[in-house]
Amino acid sequence: MNDRLLIITKLKKTIEYIDKILDNYPHKYIELKQRLIDSLFNLLELAYLANNNIDRNNNQGKCIVKLEMVDYYLKLSYKKDIISKKKFESISNHLLEIKKMLFSWKNYEESK
Repeated sequence: MNDRLLIITKLKKTIEYIDKILDNYPHKYIELKQRLIDSLFNLLELAYLANNNIDRNNNQGKCIVKLEMVDYYLKLSYKKDIISKKKFESISNHLLEIKKMLFSWKNYEESK
């Protein structure tokens, strides 16, 4: 599938990157891992909905909230020593870039 929206492409790459890291999650933290996966895929789904003009402003806002939740789950993973500092920083940079893109997209739509 060819996506015209750069945010969706970045989200897909980030999901694939995080998915590789999630393979090593201990079974003890399976709930945290599942919430992280669910939030990532919900974020992608909301981005698609907003891109297709389905309640755009509301879905863009929900995208930002989901991204904040993903960031929080990753912070918990780092604090529980599930992921290393290097991986946490790397993922955080990906998420920061997506967050900037989401805010720019939302601000652009509101200024129209």
